[in-house]
Amino acid sequence: MTSFFGLAGVCMIRRGSEPVSNHRETKQQNEAREKIERTFNLESPQNVDMPERWVEAMRAAGVTKQEFQRDPKSALDAIRFALREKKAKSKSKAKLKNRSASLPPTKRTVNNLMSRAAAINKDVTDPRKCFKDFHRLGKGGFGRVFSAIDNRKDSDRYGQRVALKYCELEYAEDIKKEIALHALCSQHPNVVTYYESFMNKRYCILCLEFVNGCTLTALCNPKRPVFAEPDIAYVTRSILCALDFIHGHHRIHRDCKADNILVDSNGNVKLADFGLATALTRTTMKRNSVVGTPYWMAPELVICDSYDCAVDIWSLGIICIEMAQGEPPLLQKTATRALFLIASNPAPSLKDKDIWSADFRNILASMLDKNPDTRATASQLRDHPFFLNAIPQEQFGSLVRSVLRSNETKK
Repeated sequence: MTSFFGLAGVCMIRRGSEPVSNHRETKQQNEAREKIERTFNLESPQNVDMPERWVEAMRAAGVTKQEFQRDPKSALDAIRFALREKKAKSKSKAKLKNRSASLPPTKRTVNNLMSRAAAINKDVTDPRKCFKDFHRLGKGGFGRVFSAIDNRKDSDRYGQRVALKYCELEYAEDIKKEIALHALCSQHPNVVTYYESFMNKRYCILCLEFVNGCTLTALCNPKRPVFAEPDIAYVTRSILCALDFIHGHHRIHRDCKADNILVDSNGNVKLADFGLATALTRTTMKRNSVVGTPYWMAPELVICDSYDCAVDIWSLGIICIEMAQGEPPLLQKTATRALFLIASNPAPSLKDKDIWSADFRNILASMLDKNPDTRATASQLRDHPFFLNAIPQEQFGSLVRSVLRSNETKK
């Protein structure tokens, strides 16, 4: 196989945004450099034997020779992530640093809670006999989602419209985990409420709160942004309240993005979709599994480092930029290139900074700190002066109604 990069060698490994010479590199950087040199035989570029799928992934990412030379570690991390071949480099059991007020529960306690929370209502096997007026809402991570009216006279929700999420049984273990974590986290006004679950031969069906509105994505328009700063402050505060609750119960959402934020015409803002959520225990205070959606993903997830609740705070910072500018940074890039840039570039910031307040820029910097250990927590951010300018809920509801009417007119 011919050389893809034609490199004569690597003389620099980046540390943050500053290049560090090989003579002063850390032990971790030295190990990374040596691994890269062994993998790619950089001293003899004409003999580089790079796996073909890695070549294709790098081409698809648009990573240039110069970028690889400048930051080979980030380039390789992006490829491994994109190919789903990355393995966790660290199995650190380091303690959470003030991520929550109390010690996480033991693994046995979490398992017991999850087992009780994931209990299935075996009295219902065919929702069509218990619900009526079905309307398809969309497709989630594991299956389709409908809205329907609960027609059971003995139900607390009789006559109420709910959301029914149909999940294929092939994902049974993932579904059970989602049910349990969602049930344990849904006792908050800014989290979509989980009611119960049913099962038949083909599906596990989750019965959830129906939010009569749209996703936050539907309000974001890169050509004509609709969010003023007070609107952004209101939505951000609502999501922070949900995350503070979730993190306080030692759980991580891991897929915070505008698609998973639901808003309604009354101005309610709710965090949804716990398909990728996970629990922290005393023996697993940081996680290593690689999940999430690339454009909202924290750098520590891309580089396969251990992580905790801080990944949700980074994702919220990206959501803030998405509200301000209509789309998240790097959305126009391929997923693999976006991963490389997230790992290798400085944290994203607002365009046209002068039109935004110092408080907004400051809270964004606190959320988009590339060092997860110094990144602000949800509880710390809730008292930020940025939220003093937030609009009332009723006013945000008016904005949602206006956008929904406009979207209906365009259909």
